[in-house]
Amino acid sequence: MLTINKYQMETRFILSVILIVMISCQREANKNIQNCSVSKDESIRIVQEILKTSDEWAEANSNKNVDNAIEFWDSSTDMKYAENGVFFANRDSIHSVIKNYYKQTKSMNVEWLQRTVMPLTTNLAAMSGSFHFKLQFMNDEILEDTTAFTGLFIKNNNNWSLIQGHESFK
Repeated sequence: MLTINKYQMETRFILSVILIVMISCQREANKNIQNCSVSKDESIRIVQEILKTSDEWAEANSNKNVDNAIEFWDSSTDMKYAENGVFFANRDSIHSVIKNYYKQTKSMNVEWLQRTVMPLTTNLAAMSGSFHFKLQFMNDEILEDTTAFTGLFIKNNNNWSLIQGHESFK
């Protein structure tokens, strides 16, 4: 008999919502800019801003700068995030895990491989993609993999942050 725990149910719900939102924007083949309720110029601006935000997150991780990296996630109680089956209830819990993880590493490199941004409104956008990471731990052990990522971004006070997201790797 298959048993599903609370976190798996919440993660599946989050992914279902993201998938429904993404599907609701009819996509033309080979286009990276999606247009539901925003103009072409707004779409271009939103895509550029989300790409910049996600680039800053990758750079902060590569520099092991926890205070800059945590800015990627929204600070509201609406923020939900899951990583490889682990559900984070809030931004503080992510901050704690990242901070402890950085202490265990000598070096870290994070690089986006591909990203697709779909503006939904002027203050809401979905992004899916993948990134490669390579960590060298203090004992010289290396962890390297490619991660799948999906997320819903919200814009507050002229800043984009992840309000709902998921990432997983092998």
